[in-house]
Amino acid sequence: MLAQQRVFAGHTTLVGTTATWHHQIDFQPPDGKEDIGRLDLLAGRRMHESGLDGSYTESWKSATDGDGRFLVIQTERDGRPQRLLLVAGDYLVFVRNRTKDLPRAASLDSLIASTHASRAQIIKYLDCDFSFGRVRGGLIAWEIQRSTLPWREGHRLEFVDELKVVTEGNRVLQRKPGSERWTVPINTLSDSELVEIFGDRSGQ
Repeated sequence: MLAQQRVFAGHTTLVGTTATWHHQIDFQPPDGKEDIGRLDLLAGRRMHESGLDGSYTESWKSATDGDGRFLVIQTERDGRPQRLLLVAGDYLVFVRNRTKDLPRAASLDSLIASTHASRAQIIKYLDCDFSFGRVRGGLIAWEIQRSTLPWREGHRLEFVDELKVVTEGNRVLQRKPGSERWTVPINTLSDSELVEIFGDRSGQ
């Protein structure tokens, strides 16, 4: 059941109404195909995504417009993406990559079957965390509400404990620098908003 989950993190490029999704971290293995579709934007933060060949249509609705409050923190090691935190309004998405990229395959199911993977190898294949939750609107702060690793649901996102807010310059830094390279490509939050969601960690 876990192997059938489909989710990825990356970025999107648009040419007119044609979108290409570039998968930087993917729960499924690469299949050698480009992820391209046509977008039709609708009212109420809704849109339809259709295959260029008309083979499918998906209906999407945005959970929030973020109210202009966005934050993206990403880490990498040796040029390979490791972890990603996205905040839009009160919603969060956290991603942690596997230790090694999956080989090309039609799906994770087929990769497990074709490699006759052992239990230990299957666990490594599945060890890729995509978590969704609420910053303040859940039962606890930074609550994970949905995850590709279901046992994380209902728990606090521990990644935030690694962060340090520097109000001078409106920055979010790693509290104890390690081997990962940290970047904050997007931050529209004010000093007070950063302190509100992370707590006052400026002196730590």
